[in-house]
Amino acid sequence: MGFVTLAVALSLPNAWGDTQPLSQRRSAPNSLAAAIPAPEAYARIPVQKDSFSEWMRYLPVKPEGSLVHTWRGREVLLPFLFVWRVLDLPLYFNEDLEQCADWAFRLWYDYQRETKAGERLWLIDYNGRKKTLGEWKTSKPGADAKGFLRWSMANANSYSQKKGLFTVPSEKELLPGDLLVQNETGGIGHTSIVFDVAENAEGKRLYLLGFGFMPAQEAHIEKAAAEQGQGGWFTLEGYRRYLKNHFSFGEPVMRSFERRGTRISERPISFSDARKRATEDYIAQHYGLSGREAKIDPKMIVLHWTGIRDVEAAWKTFDKETLPKERGDISAGGGLNVSAHFLVGRDGRILQLMPPDRMARHAIGLNLSAIGIENVGGVDDRDDLTPAQAEADAWLIRRLKGEFPGIEYLIGHHEYLRFEGHPLWLENQAGYRTQKSDPGDRFMREVRTRIKDLGLKGPP
Repeated sequence: MGFVTLAVALSLPNAWGDTQPLSQRRSAPNSLAAAIPAPEAYARIPVQKDSFSEWMRYLPVKPEGSLVHTWRGREVLLPFLFVWRVLDLPLYFNEDLEQCADWAFRLWYDYQRETKAGERLWLIDYNGRKKTLGEWKTSKPGADAKGFLRWSMANANSYSQKKGLFTVPSEKELLPGDLLVQNETGGIGHTSIVFDVAENAEGKRLYLLGFGFMPAQEAHIEKAAAEQGQGGWFTLEGYRRYLKNHFSFGEPVMRSFERRGTRISERPISFSDARKRATEDYIAQHYGLSGREAKIDPKMIVLHWTGIRDVEAAWKTFDKETLPKERGDISAGGGLNVSAHFLVGRDGRILQLMPPDRMARHAIGLNLSAIGIENVGGVDDRDDLTPAQAEADAWLIRRLKGEFPGIEYLIGHHEYLRFEGHPLWLENQAGYRTQKSDPGDRFMREVRTRIKDLGLKGPP
């Protein structure tokens, strides 16, 4: 793997310090998001505010046409590099240290510093074992954070990332900040960084990808050729072909510094013996199944909106074990309070309220077969659920389908009456029906386009 470097009269700054805060970079004209728009008919995927993914999206970049420079200040001219933009971040070390895997560590390190991780800031060693700054400093009297980063860069590599970082289960779960790692031997390999992700209405994805290289040099964004993607962005398959042609270190695997499951925070609602009995009474009253345990075999997922303004208020509503007096519209159905299995905030945060195979009262006629996902919003029937909620719901649906392969249907609460007469419909109480508007056709379209590949059916 050859390369050519040309010496020029340039001295790169080797500053040590924080990047410009994310709150300022969001509106900066030199951010990655401002410099490289999404291709036609594509939009950047929603990401959680202040997350590592958002932090990556707004990294500063140099003007188009800027060249990559090594740690010695030399221009890098490689026949197989198609540099689109160069990160406007100085190299930290006056040595041949910041190469491909190192840049991934560097960016994760910088994000943790900006978010005040302190002694909890972590990196990995050669064997992929996680070590915090606090743990490392106990064996290194007088050591500082800069030394911790240098230690990880000097000891860990792409093999370490492949072995020790979290696996990304599928392409649909790749986010800005994730990695494509090649290393079959434990020696030399290559790490590519996902800088951003865009998606079209059909759920097809494009990626901004790039890396640092050897000798130690600035990180850059690669520009895809027409056959590798669209508008300079890569398809994942197009980038794999690029790697196969130029970086012969094996098939890339998808890795992340963050476990995907951490998107779900457990915050269970009350389920005392009294609520358990009320659930069993509801099952007997509506389904004629006396003594039936409150377990379900999920066949569908029903999306809702709360009609409540914030997560905390919604959680408190579902936490009540008995139906409040103001719910006179459904009081004839019994005293069991309404609930759902998951609650999604307006920023895409996901709370799990109960096990997904326990019955919740959320959809008349379908409770014994349906998992319920509530989305915060819809106050006064306003169609205001957010893109972040659509993305979070799609992610959660994909995860639930993997856990419960028998799930066949995805519907909105406003579509539930169309199942009356269907084999999954079960409701003994005549006249016990409600008209619903949530979460609306627009939101359902947004979610369905994101999980089209799962083949889930809608209402009859």
